[in-house]
Parts: sequence; structure tokens; C-alpha cells
Amino acid sequence: MELLGFPAVTADEIREVDRLAVEKYGISQGQMMEMAGDRLASLAAEILGLPDHHGTPAPIPLIIGPGDNGSGGLVGARLLSNRGLEPHVFCACDEEKLGEGTVRRLNTLRQMGIRIITLDPDEEELGLEGEDHPALLIDALIGSGLTGRLEGQAARLVKWMNSAGAPILSLDVPSGLDPTSGERSGPCVQAHTTMALALPKTGLLVEEARKVVGRLILADIGLPRGLFADVGLTVTGRFPPMGRLSLLA
Repeated sequence: MELLGFPAVTADEIREVDRLAVEKYGISQGQMMEMAGDRLASLAAEILGLPDHHGTPAPIPLIIGPGDNGSGGLVGARLLSNRGLEPHVFCACDEEKLGEGTVRRLNTLRQMGIRIITLDPDEEELGLEGEDHPALLIDALIGSGLTGRLEGQAARLVKWMNSAGAPILSLDVPSGLDPTSGERSGPCVQAHTTMALALPKTGLLVEEARKVVGRLILADIGLPRGLFADVGLTVTGRFPPMGRLSLLA
């Protein structure tokens, strides 16, 4: 299936795209996540009604996990702060489990004075006091790296996000949704908007998944068309100048 000239891909196919981006085209994961974070911050500002919105901004909790999705989320937090907003970062794993690039981005945010809390996976209480009235939640917890059912702290975080009373912007795939099949075997983020990266994942287009995907936006993260052809994908769609395209309202 494709939308507006962009074919949907499985989790395995997007991993192959990522591998070739690095190994053949010399595009690092860091470069891809910088672009993803830029698109994320721009979309978050749009959802919040900026620049027309005035007044003191409410906090924007941003939930990250150990994968590249979290790294893109941290880039978004940096750029949102630069725009006068107040991201609060909650890291849902021990920092030693984060990749080198993610740790660097986390340290950048510390230097900027952005609130960062590392959540203890063994604690039943999430420690999210003071986050009762967020303007927006950003879900960068799992993305397309989901394997199996969300349990423990990750499941509790998803339930908290869904009950927080604010729109949720999910990066790539709502956490808890299988990126390939669109199945939900456990708790799943109910997104207001999902911003898919590079190509939409097949699970986002399954009819049942539409209940949790919300508005589907596709973001350009700078991958050349020849790369897609290398893995047997035909991409005929074009991104507008802003680098984001609405696939499903």
C-alpha cells in the first residue's frame, strides 16, 4: 500500500533502509535523528498554535526510551526550548543503556538547564508529580522498535500519557503499536498525531490502528531516493518545502 506516492514498509524493511543509509550513503543515525527532531519540534509548535499563541507556556513532557526514537525526541526538546517552550524530559531507562549519541544530546539539554528526570524502572510510582496539566505530550518511547507487549514501567508510562488530558504527538509509531501488523497486545499510546519518519510503517495504515494513530504526518529525514530503490521500493511522492506531508487527517 502507498499514500501520495510513499509506500508503506515493515519494521524489517525500514531497518534495512537505515542500514544502507549508514553503510552505503554515509548518512549517520545522528544526522537522521537531527532532522527527525527538527521536524518534530516544528510539528509540535504547529499543534500548539505557535507563533500565534501567547502567554506562559505549559510544560511539554517528553518520554524517551533507549532507542534512536529517544535521540530524535531529545533533538526536538532542544529546539522547542530554543523557541521559548518548556520541554521536560523523562528517561524511561538507566542512562547507561542509552547510545553514545543519545547521551550527548541528553548532556546538551542538561547544559541548557532543561528539566531531566531518569525514571527508576523498579519503582511502581512514576515520579511525574507536577506534570498534571501539560500543553502537549511527546511520545518518543519506543517507535518502530517495538518487540512484543509493553509491560512494567513502559506500560505504566503509556497509561499515564493517555490519562494526562493533553494531545499526544508520537514519533514514528505510537508506543505499544506493532509497526508492521498494527496490532496492540497491551497498552498503547492514543496519539492525537503521529509523525512517521521517512516512510509510513504498514501498521499505521491498518484500519484498527487508526484509532490510536490519529492524524498521520510523514517527515523527510534526508534519505535519497536511490536508497529506497536499492531495497526495491518505488517512491514517487515529493515533500513540500517544510519537509512534512499530511498523509491521513
